[in-house]
Parts: sequence; C-alpha cells; structure tokens
Amino acid sequence: MRRDGEKIYFVIDSDETSAQAMPGQEYPQRIPTLIEGFSKPSVDDKIYSDQWGSFMSGYSPLKEGNGRYLVGMYMRATEVENKLYKLRISGIIFL
Repeated sequence: MRRDGEKIYFVIDSDETSAQAMPGQEYPQRIPTLIEGFSKPSVDDKIYSDQWGSFMSGYSPLKEGNGRYLVGMYMRATEVENKLYKLRISGIIFL
C-alpha cells in the first residue's frame, strides 16, 4: 500500500477473486495499526471488516519507502476464529 498525505492507496492486491482491489484504488478505512505500519511493524488487535471481508492483518514498512509504502499480510476472520477454537480445545484437553 502507498500513503499519500492522509490517503492510502493499493499498489497491488494478492486477492485473486473478482473483488481484487485495483492499483491506485483508495483504501477508505483509517485503521490505527495500518497507519502505524507505515513507520514500524504492527499487527491488528481485533478483526476489522471492509468491503473485501473481515480480517486480522499485520503490516511492515518497506525499507527505503520513506514512510510511504508498506506490505500488509492478512488472515480472514474465519481462519482466525478456527485457529482460536483449536487453541481453546488444546488448552481444555491439556487441563
């Protein structure tokens, strides 16, 4: 993603569906961890929803990006919930 002042734009989207964000498309949400990701690595502390679905994401600034570019990685909410469920079951079995 690219930051230009207060606006954030997609540079490339790995989504292979027809819902893929196009290069230059503005990302309208102002997620604090996303904004923080332009200056240092950050991770969402909750699930966020947008027009593409519900996700938890991690962000990291690009070296030499001068605070304007980041790489984001996401996990769909259903995957997060499934992993948390498995952790809870493992904890119960362990106890």
